[in-house]
Amino acid sequence: MNIRVAGLRCPRSFLLLLPLLLPVCARPFLRPPPAMFPRSDSSGSQPPLIRVKSAELVAPLLSASWTGVRDVGHSGVIDGKIIWTFGDTISKDKDGNMTGLAPNTAAYGDWMLWTSSSYERQLDDNDRPNQFVPYTQEEYNFWKDSNWAGDHRIGIWVSNVVQTGPGEGIAFYDKSSILTESLENIKRIGTGVAKVYAKDEGPIADRVHDIIFDAQTDPSWGCFTTYKEDDYIYAFGEWTADKNVYLSRVAVADVFSKDKYEYWNGQTWQSQSLTLPDEAAKVFWNIQSGTIWKSNHHAGKYVMLYMTNWADDTLRMMWSDSITGPWNIENQVQVMKLPSCENSFNYCGYAHPQFGDDSELLVSWTSPQSGQVQLGKITFE
Repeated sequence: MNIRVAGLRCPRSFLLLLPLLLPVCARPFLRPPPAMFPRSDSSGSQPPLIRVKSAELVAPLLSASWTGVRDVGHSGVIDGKIIWTFGDTISKDKDGNMTGLAPNTAAYGDWMLWTSSSYERQLDDNDRPNQFVPYTQEEYNFWKDSNWAGDHRIGIWVSNVVQTGPGEGIAFYDKSSILTESLENIKRIGTGVAKVYAKDEGPIADRVHDIIFDAQTDPSWGCFTTYKEDDYIYAFGEWTADKNVYLSRVAVADVFSKDKYEYWNGQTWQSQSLTLPDEAAKVFWNIQSGTIWKSNHHAGKYVMLYMTNWADDTLRMMWSDSITGPWNIENQVQVMKLPSCENSFNYCGYAHPQFGDDSELLVSWTSPQSGQVQLGKITFE
């Protein structure tokens, strides 16, 4: 049985732990000395392919339907409907008091360029958004028996939605066990794939399985980012032990079948699972979050907007001729410096290329100060 949590009562002590309610992409990183920060290139100039004309703040991505905060902020499109997916979602009353927590939610977006609104169409009786990828009955019981996540909870964190057929798509999700007194006590359990439907009443997700890939043997496939091209879904995932990002692919029709996946070993695709860590197979390293797409404005190359592990509040871009790489990491470009956060850092930086044309790019990140997804706009030369 799938259980969708809307607002769950939380003990007062739990409110003191709200800064710890962060998804995998927001785990703390040690800030290296300034000399270790990645630079665009040795000369400080931008490579010709990616040239930034301007970068500006837009607004927080707020809800037109309810009051609260939510982080992460992936996006995807099914049949022309923009679907935003969020991480931990905290509902509040008119006085700003917490009234509930859901581990993930989703909302429709607005095609208006640089929109700062989203629309949840599934609210409970207390006007709180329902959980998007639902709990199993066992997970719901665990949450309930843990005093409504007062000290221990299950995290279900959702990646971007990709369309797989008329009115439907999929989204990978990470399942983790979390002891809320410390972010160091996040233990990945595994990765699953949810079926997504773009309904008039709002985006709906159903879990076909619990998890497909075990965290002990596989990266978090698809949870870093997912990209669909032709008949394949390309699922990028981080391996917990070495923090490197690896790449798998699967035919759209076989996305729920583990034995149908193929894995990039640095040379070719193989049907056998990778033996990790694998230096030759890694596609990215020292990268916290990102989005990959194919850009006509950038000579039809694959491009990625991302944030590094260095917690330096900077959005960067790089490109490749192939989805498998090699990516021009040595010529990465710093495209936007984000507002700095005292004693913390911005996280979960993503691109949303479905908005506007290729010369303009909507980007987002999560501010730890507001707890909200923030929007920005990059214009290319």
